[in-house]
Amino acid sequence: MPYNYDTMKTPRAKYDNDPAYRNLVQMLMAQIMQANYTPSEIREAALFACIQYEQMNVRKIYAFPKEQIAALDTMRKWSETEPKES
Repeated sequence: MPYNYDTMKTPRAKYDNDPAYRNLVQMLMAQIMQANYTPSEIREAALFACIQYEQMNVRKIYAFPKEQIAALDTMRKWSETEPKES
């Protein structure tokens, strides 16, 4: 079933109307406010969670052009690297 883009909501609308989404946002804000994570680390962790999810839920094998294979390999290498100390 194709996604109905007419029902897309802004993050503010989701925050105001979806208790689960609001809880997620508040949990992330609390981590930032308690100085456990920086906003950049939260974004990085969210992206990494999406990558992990996609890697665990591969459904079909497709023949990818070499450029896409190179891009996926770059993402894999990035996700496996340790953060550098500042």
